[in-house]
Formats: sequence, C-alpha cells, structure tokens
Amino acid sequence: MEVRINYRTNLTDKQWQIIKKMIPQQKKGPKQICRRRSRKRRQSFIEEASQNAGREVFKAWLTQFECHDKVIVIDGKTYRFKMVSEKNFLTKLGCITVSRRIFQQDNGGPTYVPLDAAWEMAGEFATRDVRECVL
Repeated sequence: MEVRINYRTNLTDKQWQIIKKMIPQQKKGPKQICRRRSRKRRQSFIEEASQNAGREVFKAWLTQFECHDKVIVIDGKTYRFKMVSEKNFLTKLGCITVSRRIFQQDNGGPTYVPLDAAWEMAGEFATRDVRECVL
C-alpha cells in the first residue's frame, strides 16, 4: 500500500517512512474493511493504524535526544556509560518501549539516564498527560 501525501504537513521523511511501514502491519487492510462496509470496522482500523504510527513516530522523535557520549559530567560528578536498558513508558497512544543509555559513577551509586532527564521521566513510567488524566 502506498501512502500519498497531497497536503502540507510538518512530518519528516523518516516519520512518513515509519507510518508507511506500520500501515501494512495491520491485521486487515483497508480493502477488506471497505468491502464489508462496516463503519465501526473502518473506524477501528484507522484508529489502530493511527495509534501504531503515532507510537513509532513519537519513539523515533524521542530517541533523537539520546546522549551518545561515553562520559558525562553532572553537578561536578563524572558518570560513565554502563549499558543500554529498555524501559516501557505509558503514553496516550499506548505503551512504548525505549532503549536508553545508562550512566554511573566509577565507584557505583545511583545511575543517571540522560534521556529520562531530558523529558522529565526520571523515576516515572507514565507520561505527564497520562498521570494528569488518572488524577
């Protein structure tokens, strides 16, 4: 299935590639859904495709802020890269899994995750908008 853009948008080429990749992964294509002419099924397909694409675009956008340095200094303390760790975050679009780089001082102690700090998610599992909806 080819996605054709006939209007102006702020999405980057990379984000459109992700959207194009996600559309064929839907369980049923638009042709099968349109044949049945079920409005609910068409709407369900569009919602599922939009959420899948939205999660992937958000994840791609977020990971561009990852720190790729081997050594960072925070508050005068030197932290070295230790490992990559995956973490699940709950967003309004659903759950996303993000690979993050973890840093720690040579003598041990608490870790620092620059990506979590960049979007104020250190120690959190749900985004601010999701937490506000729950409260």
